[in-house]
Amino acid sequence: MAEAIENLNNVETKPETLKAELEAARAEIKALTIQNKKTARELRLQADLADRLQRQAALLANFRDSMLEENANLQQYMDLMLRNFSDIIIILDKTGNVVFVSRSYLRACGKQEGYEIKGAPYSQLLDEMLSDSVDKLRDYLEKTFSNRAAMHGTVLIDFAGDGLFSDYSFQMTPMLDYATRELSGVLLVFHDITDLVAARNLAEESRNEALLLSKAKSDFLSQMSHEIRTPMNAIIGMTTIGQSAESAERKEYCLVKIKQASHHLLGIINDILDMSKIEANKFELAREEFDFEDMLQKVVDIVSFRTLEKEQHLFVKIDKRIPRRIVTDEQRLAQVITNLLGNAIKFTPQNGRISLSADLVGTDERSGSCAIKMSVTDTGIGIAKENLGKLFQSFNQADNSVSRKFGGTGLGLAISKNIIELMNGSIWIESELGRGSSFIFEIYVQFGKPVEPSSFAGWEALKLAAVEENREALAAFRSLVYDTVEEFYTFTSFEDALTQIKQKKFDIIFINHKEEAPAFIRQASALSPDSKFIIMNYGDSSELEKAHPQEVPLVAGFLQKPVLPKQLFSCINNCIGRVEQREDEEIGVFDDFSACRVLIAEDVDINREIMSSLLEETGIKIDFAYDGLRALEMFTAAAYDMVLMDINMPNMDGHTATQKIRALGSDAARDTPIVAMTANVFKEDIDKCLESGMNAHIGKPIDIEELFEVMRRYLTP
Repeated sequence: MAEAIENLNNVETKPETLKAELEAARAEIKALTIQNKKTARELRLQADLADRLQRQAALLANFRDSMLEENANLQQYMDLMLRNFSDIIIILDKTGNVVFVSRSYLRACGKQEGYEIKGAPYSQLLDEMLSDSVDKLRDYLEKTFSNRAAMHGTVLIDFAGDGLFSDYSFQMTPMLDYATRELSGVLLVFHDITDLVAARNLAEESRNEALLLSKAKSDFLSQMSHEIRTPMNAIIGMTTIGQSAESAERKEYCLVKIKQASHHLLGIINDILDMSKIEANKFELAREEFDFEDMLQKVVDIVSFRTLEKEQHLFVKIDKRIPRRIVTDEQRLAQVITNLLGNAIKFTPQNGRISLSADLVGTDERSGSCAIKMSVTDTGIGIAKENLGKLFQSFNQADNSVSRKFGGTGLGLAISKNIIELMNGSIWIESELGRGSSFIFEIYVQFGKPVEPSSFAGWEALKLAAVEENREALAAFRSLVYDTVEEFYTFTSFEDALTQIKQKKFDIIFINHKEEAPAFIRQASALSPDSKFIIMNYGDSSELEKAHPQEVPLVAGFLQKPVLPKQLFSCINNCIGRVEQREDEEIGVFDDFSACRVLIAEDVDINREIMSSLLEETGIKIDFAYDGLRALEMFTAAAYDMVLMDINMPNMDGHTATQKIRALGSDAARDTPIVAMTANVFKEDIDKCLESGMNAHIGKPIDIEELFEVMRRYLTP
């Protein structure tokens, strides 16, 4: 292009040449223009790229800074997590040296934060552990390092060395480099599973207990089937024999056996019902005031025929300091004592000894209560130590073979234990196999109303003697009259007594009945005509009168053994002509209700027949209603002195009928005694009867004495 410019200025240049050169210059200029534009664009692109690179560099710098900060935070959080993790974490390097331990490890070992363990071989860790599994852990670690395989298991370890071992599950995990797959170390994690093991053991124990309970209940049902069928077999069998018997004596024998079997069956049913109430937490006690000694006398009367059958000796000792009247559930307390005496009689052999003692062990005048300790001791078969723990369990018996031999439901002691505990007391047993048993319980009772102490007026100059070969019985007898008479002599043989009678005159001589007793009475009465003779015996006095009619005129009275204080005091007062009226004795009361009329609401035919027969001798006039609705109609139409009301009846039940009678509004509707007569005998059943307006409750099967007692209460002026 420079050459073209030079030729343009040269006039000598030819036009053609000039034109060509101009064209060439023009093309060059054009090419340079294009090149310049391209360069400028490239420069702009390079500038943009540089700008972007600069911005990316800034972003990368910021990212690098944030990553460094995040890594620092992550490292901090990882460190916090590892150090504060509840599980024990230990990290070993590839040589087996400690790289890291969590704070949980330090806490478990009782170490301070500054405890140096890093760099120590893992054997040092194992040596500090108290465990029978250290060798197991060492073996597992060696396998983890050598085989690069994870290992796990459970061990019992005492990290702190304080004797408190805990259950741990452990996991040993090899840590491998991601790229080379070379071993970098081992991670150990120990997880405390003590609570889990305890819960598992508890669940296992509960399962085993449930299985045992299920088996015990199954055995119990089998035993109950046997126990129920046994008296039922006697009832059915004796009924069949009685129907075909020709003599009155034979029929009477069958009736007696049927009655005994029926009472036994009723006792089994009552035990089952009581146990059901206990398991349903519906077992409650009543609070009533009663005479403590009278209650014991009733119990003794109940069990005495069984001791007589086995010719056993029963002794009763009552602490004179025990209040005469106490407040608790009389029926349930009597049930416990009867049960314990029944067991003692059952497991004591012929001619064995059984004693019942009651002692005052403490009083609290502020609360008006006292603690009474009662013991039933026997010379029976005893109980093995390994069986003692089973005695008070429901649906369980100490020895099934023994229960099969002696019979029984196995519920009595469990029920007794619950009753005693409801009385804020406790019950336990002292026994040795082959050497008898002592069942002992303590209860807390309230004081009843004060009772005037027994009067010993006229006893001061009395001279008494007792002839009893059993020294234990003599000691019990002596304790009853201690310090109340001038002289009291005891003899263990008739010969010794006769020798003394020749020299000394006695006012009253108590004699244990035995074969030589009649001859002794005749000789002693000849030596001392003014002496009064009292025969003591476990049997019925009427049997003695039949056996020795010629001695009856010489005998002033009979005492049934075991002798209780009130019996003895009444006997002595009778002998000296000082007759005391019993507190519970009602003058002029006779079972003659011929002037009265009673309405009996009962829907079962056989029950109406039984009531009619039971009340026939009283002369009372009876009207029967077949349901509650009919009873309401009959009461409205006629006047009655008493209503005996069944509960479960068709059309209208006894509760509703009673409420409707009370709602009639008349004086008769308000004042006529209505007495429940029902098989519903639980406390809540009795309470419901009273709440509906009834005056009293009589349970079925009917106890004739209870029925007459209620009738005397409401029909006697």
